[in-house]
Amino acid sequence: MTRIWGDDYLSLMWQNDEHKMGWPARIFLMAGLLISITGLFYFMFGPKDPAYDWRRPGTRRSHDALVGIGDRIVLPKDQGVMLPKLKLVYRGLEKNRLLVEVTLLEMDPDVAYLHRIDPNRSASEIKLGGRAFRLDSWRRSRVRLELVR
Repeated sequence: MTRIWGDDYLSLMWQNDEHKMGWPARIFLMAGLLISITGLFYFMFGPKDPAYDWRRPGTRRSHDALVGIGDRIVLPKDQGVMLPKLKLVYRGLEKNRLLVEVTLLEMDPDVAYLHRIDPNRSASEIKLGGRAFRLDSWRRSRVRLELVR
């Protein structure tokens, strides 16, 4: 190993330092990388505002003109399902009764009529908004009805 003294040593040191990244540049790059990764994780896994969710319950497919006799309709809890001239909303279970709100769209679209349905009479017909349904199955989170007529 040879030692370089004098001007040659300083020029060699300057030349080596030119190719190395200085500490301000390292700090800047590390901070930028840290902020980018943190932002990516926040936007991917952070809290979500349901108002901006693209799978909002209001955009659920409408059953207009798709429902025929014998078809089954699933009513998720607190989400409206549109039928021709009728809107059904399942509100849950209260005192062993299923609560279903029925809105007659042609008569008064602002008023919902609450129906309390006994889950044990699944074999008999249930009249909701002038249509006849049969209770197919139910859970706390959803109700499935079959359109009879």
